[in-house]
Amino acid sequence: MEWHSGLTALWALMLAGSDLRYRRLPNGLTLGALAFGLLWAGWTGQIWLGGAGWTGLLGLAAAFFALLPSYAWHKLAAGDVKFMMAVGVLAGASPLLGVYLLAALFTLPVILLEYLLRGRVQRKTPFGFGIGLACAVVVLSHWPPPVFPSGV
Repeated sequence: MEWHSGLTALWALMLAGSDLRYRRLPNGLTLGALAFGLLWAGWTGQIWLGGAGWTGLLGLAAAFFALLPSYAWHKLAAGDVKFMMAVGVLAGASPLLGVYLLAALFTLPVILLEYLLRGRVQRKTPFGFGIGLACAVVVLSHWPPPVFPSGV
């Protein structure tokens, strides 16, 4: 399933570039991947990146509830939440903490640079940029190791 990882990383990097350049995460790429992941899990009983199909639903719920407070406080846009939910459906719940932590780490320089150049930070953070980079790193490196074994 290595080509699945490469395709997922490419998708994530496309979204990262879109968020950085346009501050927009197209629904066709976020909701499309989310729908694809759900259909794939329903059809095969496995998530796209390997693992039991139920871990995709768990990943979707975990991503939604992890980003919901930031969305409610208007710190993140709905596209960021949809992007992370799609990552959860495709990769399962296990890698989400790694993606979330790396995304924050990758987004921080963007915020600092924006502050240095403009003297302020825009209301909504381009967190999709960080999610995209983090997703690519996590799916290609297989870090962190899975919490839920594939056979469960």
